[in-house]
Amino acid sequence: MMSSVENKPVVHVLTMGGTIAGVAESAVSASYQAGARPGADLLASIPGLENLADVHVQDVVAKDSSDLELFDWTQLLHAVEKAVQREQVAGVVITHGTDTMEETAFFLSLLLRSDKPVILVGAMRPATALSADGPLNLYNAIAVAVDPASRCRGVQIVMNDRIMPARRVTKGHTTAVESFAMPGHGGFGAGDGTVTMGLVKYFETPCTQGLPEDIQLTWPSSEGTVTYPRVDILYQHVGMMVPEIEQFLGGGPNLLRGLVIAGTGAGNVAACLKPLIDGLRAKDVVIVRSTRVWAGGVIDDYQRLDSEWGLVGAGELSAHKARTLLMLLLRQGYGLDDVRRCFKRF
Repeated sequence: MMSSVENKPVVHVLTMGGTIAGVAESAVSASYQAGARPGADLLASIPGLENLADVHVQDVVAKDSSDLELFDWTQLLHAVEKAVQREQVAGVVITHGTDTMEETAFFLSLLLRSDKPVILVGAMRPATALSADGPLNLYNAIAVAVDPASRCRGVQIVMNDRIMPARRVTKGHTTAVESFAMPGHGGFGAGDGTVTMGLVKYFETPCTQGLPEDIQLTWPSSEGTVTYPRVDILYQHVGMMVPEIEQFLGGGPNLLRGLVIAGTGAGNVAACLKPLIDGLRAKDVVIVRSTRVWAGGVIDDYQRLDSEWGLVGAGELSAHKARTLLMLLLRQGYGLDDVRRCFKRF
């Protein structure tokens, strides 16, 4: 915990590991250990934070974000909720690896109900790298968290001077500092706002349309075994081997409850998958069709895939975000009709 700063807002920083806390053998090495630096060290390396806020830090996990599990999401969810319930906390900042940051942000956005800002931030270069981007990203994220204009805007990601909402943002480049974008809403360099050396400016009103009011998602317990229904993603391509796919989907100790197909174009699904889909639907497996295309959503009832095949269009959600939403809905016990209503909001 940093020393208390009189009359400054309190920001609670939760660390999840990632490149932002990564350590390499040299300043120009492309290989590094993600999550090696604890949160206190990250904050201590950033000058001027004492002028922004009274910053408290809590290490949740120290992982490469590709290794995160659903249990980690659950622990983070409860840590965020505990922080925002404290009256003196103005906002929460989560340091996170960039590979799955958009998934974590979307998961939190579906379950959190606080008006307080919740900001995820990462880095494309480890903390020890030449010209590391993490320190300024973290400084800016804390600035966004304490800005009154950030309230009631849901969960957001701050990267490279841009402020982007969880439902629209995606990682669009493997190595560039300008790695996050909003496909279909301005692409790279776009955002709902900017933050330059701590100066926050919003240009867009927040999107307030979420799930229907009668849809309630209860939280998984933070203790004991965390159980989520099995939802897989099937990436469509030319020459799909349907028998092998069917064998894979039917395998494992957990029965398949949901499937997201990353289809082609505007959410098209290959005709060769029809027998597989019919078999899964007969077992009450809910199937959502997204697209493997970077920008643009799926067309509602494209090629009558929804009305005749019993599929659900994912709207503008990517396959991995669609999986997150479907998983939470199925965990709550919602069926096909309610799932379809929910996805129409995205």
